Amino acid sequence: MLKPNICRGRRMIDFAELKCRSGVLPFASRIQLDDDYAPCPFHQGDGDKTFHVLVKKDGSVIGTCFSRCSNGARLKTWDVISFVKDFDKVPTVEAVRRINGEIGTDADDGVRLQRRKAAEPMTVETWNTRGRAVIPDDVAKLAASRPHSATPSAETLNALGFKTTAAGYLVCAYRLGDRFYIVKGRRLTKKDFLQENAVSQRGLFNIDAVTNGCDVYVVESELDVAILHERGYIAVSVISASQRCVEPEVLEKLKTACRVFLVGDSDAAGIQCMDAIAEMLPSEKVYRTPPVGVKDVGELAEKNPTFQTAWMSVA
Repeated sequence: MLKPNICRGRRMIDFAELKCRSGVLPFASRIQLDDDYAPCPFHQGDGDKTFHVLVKKDGSVIGTCFSRCSNGARLKTWDVISFVKDFDKVPTVEAVRRINGEIGTDADDGVRLQRRKAAEPMTVETWNTRGRAVIPDDVAKLAASRPHSATPSAETLNALGFKTTAAGYLVCAYRLGDRFYIVKGRRLTKKDFLQENAVSQRGLFNIDAVTNGCDVYVVESELDVAILHERGYIAVSVISASQRCVEPEVLEKLKTACRVFLVGDSDAAGIQCMDAIAEMLPSEKVYRTPPVGVKDVGELAEKNPTFQTAWMSVA
């Protein structure tokens, strides 16, 4: 873990201040960003939007790989210091020195960084014109790229609001009514993800389906939501296993359910994510029903397409 500051000569450098003052420059000077996206610089052979740079509310900047740098469902992120350290292959002290050299170390040295414009939220009007309806050929491509998981039908995906883009991504919106939090996508032909219009990482996919007094299942994948939908269940999904918070209005909607079944992936990241969700909810509403002998709902449905409802319910 990085220490909060480091002493160079007689000058004390505050890491938190440095991360905010450096802005996006340490990323932009090393990789070619296109609307905040780039191919991930730490692995080869994936799409051109596997790495995303985001300005956080405190002014600091993080980079995230949505593909192979992730550990299971946990997304791999870098702040400016860890990014320069890993990209330049240098120790922390040298990474800090290089960042200071790039942005200027004095408050009056004339260096002024333009803060990157915050992400714009998706709107209903734009979303309605985005992409096209999912067709069976899209589903066939998607199924071929995930042989160990069940794949929902085009009819189901369309019913849940999925769309297919011209770039070959299956996209969906995390929204509550007309309020959008993020648009997520997965390439149809391989495990290559994107996030757009990311104004919040705290939404839940399909939260509008939750009604007062219903049972709802919390999973880690939008496709798992669709698989459960095909079997008559109401389900919502976290954005990733690294999610630890939920927007207040989304959480209030979730709390209207009678029972909330937490069905995260069976790995450590999934367990930690569901632990965090459980802490936000009244204990009497929460039931832990992790999949047994499989990684997630998609794998369960592939191995046992007619899995018994007893696995998903409490007597």
